Amino acid sequence: MFDLSPSAWTLALQGTPLDQAVNATSARGQGGGTAVDNSAANPPAGAATQRGMDPFIFIVLAMVAVLFMMTIFTGRRQRKQREAMLSALRKHDRVVTSGGIIGSVVEIKPRTVVLKVDESSNTRITFSRDAIQSVLEEAPESSEEAKT
Repeated sequence: MFDLSPSAWTLALQGTPLDQAVNATSARGQGGGTAVDNSAANPPAGAATQRGMDPFIFIVLAMVAVLFMMTIFTGRRQRKQREAMLSALRKHDRVVTSGGIIGSVVEIKPRTVVLKVDESSNTRITFSRDAIQSVLEEAPESSEEAKT
């Protein structure tokens, strides 16, 4: 019924309907096999091919947009948490600086913080407020603050 030669399947895989591919290969077989009929395999230059948009492109673009939005929102949340931590900083809090120095807050100024890093020699170091990485222990509530 159909000629299942490799050349027929090659034409069919290139987009030619199977019955046209079979007819093209059988015509070639009858004519000596030297002439190749490319009219079925290659449409004319002016003809538009019918092919839908690949949904993979839209999926990838959507994933990139979601990752971008997650990055923006995560950065904002972390910045707000850091600002809240620095604004809640009080005297006698034990903190860690970005350089790894652990000390107790002695004095807080708008842009700087003085830390006591050694109890025996009373060593104090002034740091930028932005150098505070985290608070290890918050200062215990004093009895005067608890009464009011």
